[in-house]
Amino acid sequence: MLTVTARGVTLDVTVVRRRMRRIYLRVLPPDGRVVVSAPLRASDRAVRAAVLADLAWILRNRDRIREEERRDALTRPPLARGVAGETWWVLGRPVPLEVRTVPGRARAALTPDALLLRAPVDADEARRLAAIERWQRRHLRAAAAPLVSTWSERLAVDPRFLGIRRMRTHWGTCEPQERRIWLALELVTRPPEGLEYVVVHELVHLIEPSHGPRFVRLMDHHVPEWRRIRAELDAGTVSRAYAPVGVAADHDSAAVDTGPVGRAAVQLSLGVDEGSAA
Repeated sequence: MLTVTARGVTLDVTVVRRRMRRIYLRVLPPDGRVVVSAPLRASDRAVRAAVLADLAWILRNRDRIREEERRDALTRPPLARGVAGETWWVLGRPVPLEVRTVPGRARAALTPDALLLRAPVDADEARRLAAIERWQRRHLRAAAAPLVSTWSERLAVDPRFLGIRRMRTHWGTCEPQERRIWLALELVTRPPEGLEYVVVHELVHLIEPSHGPRFVRLMDHHVPEWRRIRAELDAGTVSRAYAPVGVAADHDSAAVDTGPVGRAAVQLSLGVDEGSAA
């Protein structure tokens, strides 16, 4: 932890050192915590200088994140508990949860009328939610796999891996060198159009790892409405209206991201030579 004081403001900065060539500043939800990723040999002086150089940027985004979190807290629905009567979203469609008591392992399945959870009488909340999450992962993979296949052929790319994991601040990530695609579990709650956008977005990163002009041209060509879809996906008006799926942080810092899930982290990179050591 590094404490930086300037302009009457004191910041507690978490510093994470790893093998890298640049210093990255991030302002994280929900409280605007400042995290700096720095090269192994970068001195505390170099880190402090980077923070001070962008103090205005940090404070501006910290205040914005805190205000947005405060507003969201006023309307945020209660977390789901896996009990009968809850409404769960499945690919943009509200579905009631039905619970039946049966022996054996808790398991969930989608019927024409409901999301059906079968669980033993002694299944606690954690076991019920775990069963629903297992089903969500299967359902999202089944929905995403044909999209990945179709768009891989159109884009002439060859991803080696499709994974699903919980993410707090991203809809998906891409690791271009390993040709790995990860999708956020919460996409199972969003409309198919949003899922397809994220799939295309990540596959395009196998052609162009950055979000530069070439990436934008490719997205404009293949998904002309991608900006509208992204805005609707980020707004999250559908899933926030009902009991949401709990989403925990799970983010690979080496991956390329698609954008925010609800409250996004804000990141800034600074060119700092690895040799600027103490």
